[in-house]
Amino acid sequence: MTVSPRIPRNVIKQNPSSSRASRTRMGQLMIRRGRILRDTAVGPGLLVVDETQYPFTLEGIWKSSAPPVAGKVVDVDIEGGRVVSVTAVPGLLLAREQGAHVLGGVRAHGGAFARRAVARYGASALTAGAILVTGWFFLVAASLATPVGRVNLTFWQALGAINSGDGALLQRVSGAGGSVGIYGLLAVAALSAPFVAPLWRDRRAHLAGVLPLVLMLVVAWKITHLANAPSGDASVLGAAEADVTRSLARDLRDQMRRSISIGLGTYASGAAAAYFAFVSIRRYLEDDSESA
Repeated sequence: MTVSPRIPRNVIKQNPSSSRASRTRMGQLMIRRGRILRDTAVGPGLLVVDETQYPFTLEGIWKSSAPPVAGKVVDVDIEGGRVVSVTAVPGLLLAREQGAHVLGGVRAHGGAFARRAVARYGASALTAGAILVTGWFFLVAASLATPVGRVNLTFWQALGAINSGDGALLQRVSGAGGSVGIYGLLAVAALSAPFVAPLWRDRRAHLAGVLPLVLMLVVAWKITHLANAPSGDASVLGAAEADVTRSLARDLRDQMRRSISIGLGTYASGAAAAYFAFVSIRRYLEDDSESA
């Protein structure tokens, strides 16, 4: 008779308990998407995840090569209510996720509507529209250095800066933001303009597709004008004080202009806007030749 070897009881108890402990630790570790509110330049940073704010430090927590900046979208590892690691989300990955989210929502909740939309507007136009929305509202359009740190602006936030003037930058740094005003209405109209032609049976309706590109060019000109505009009123000062004030203001504006860097949002939305403009002008000329 063959006798099976007995396994010690402590071995039988050890494996399930260690497995449960491992599952508990893994269950407590949660990776969530968040956004940086304050960088680590002057102390601990601050980020927000699901409307909850968490402090974080650079040493041992920040996992990306580039330093953290306010407004950056990050992946946050949270264990036991404490931030374990923070990793910056690449802009290209964020753009793909936003585009996939939009297309996934359309497929899940509006299959019939999506088929009608594709049949009417075309898949290329809808994709360009999704890229335009992502570039204007979610991706960084420009980054610039200010006396209180580096600031990232989306295209929508840039509209607020134009509408509010110099003070909008300070509001952006403090987290308040500026009102977009009439520029917000123009942006919504520009987003809708490329899709007017199938609804409005007029050859001139094709030209509405150039409005996103025109708006972006106007915003770029306004931002440049805002950076070149003189700051403050030196008329109440003496001649020497006024000269010094103007010189300091000019140096500050030059430094700000040199520090501006174009972000992925500008390139992505600019490409989509250029596509709409090209297609709109081509279709307008084709209709013109057919009518002739």
